[in-house]
Amino acid sequence: MGDESQELAVRQEALPVRLERKALEVLEQNIALLEDFTAKVLVPDVDYGRVKGIGQPFLQEPGASKIINAFKCYARHRVLKETVDPDQGLISYIIEVELVSRETDKVVGTGIGTASTTEGKYGLRWVDDPEEYGIDPEGLRTRTRTNDRTGEVYTSYRIQNPDWGDLVHTLLSMASKRAETDAAKGLPGVSTALVILFAGALLLAWMSADPQDRFRIVLGASGQAAHLLLLVSALL
Repeated sequence: MGDESQELAVRQEALPVRLERKALEVLEQNIALLEDFTAKVLVPDVDYGRVKGIGQPFLQEPGASKIINAFKCYARHRVLKETVDPDQGLISYIIEVELVSRETDKVVGTGIGTASTTEGKYGLRWVDDPEEYGIDPEGLRTRTRTNDRTGEVYTSYRIQNPDWGDLVHTLLSMASKRAETDAAKGLPGVSTALVILFAGALLLAWMSADPQDRFRIVLGASGQAAHLLLLVSALL
């Protein structure tokens, strides 16, 4: 009897995934609605945008919040891992977000977000006088900047963030926002709608850019967006 039950379980696990026409029709409708939603509601440089050093546009937290609300969901957070180690100067959070339907109270999506002091913008700081913080400037990384009005040159030094204790809330909040954004992108049809939106945004940036900058935009793009830019550049 035990062998028969085991064989039956193996056969059931081997069954292929079945696609249903109704589910596909719902997905198709979602994609069409989301394309219209993202184009009309998401605001460039607020809900999505680009930052220096990253060519591909990306979804930002305000845009993720709009998408989550459009699906009539709310975010439920859970700390998967927390590290606060003063000896190593390390603060790290890994957050999981569950998107819960307000109508059915069921989880319809999940996402993961992380943040830590190993990221330069949190763990490091540029200061003019490291000795104010009890740090010898010898051997520290430096950078210079020039005052546009006076022409005076200033030197800054990179040190460990002296406000280490204030980063706990900042990093917890950032990890949570990243988890929400990750979860929003995983909702049905969202990734496809965002690809189309971002491709259009890159195309506008490419067309308004100087010739020497257009190549950088193509290099920074990825996937379908890069193919679109190469096709347009070949036709012009």
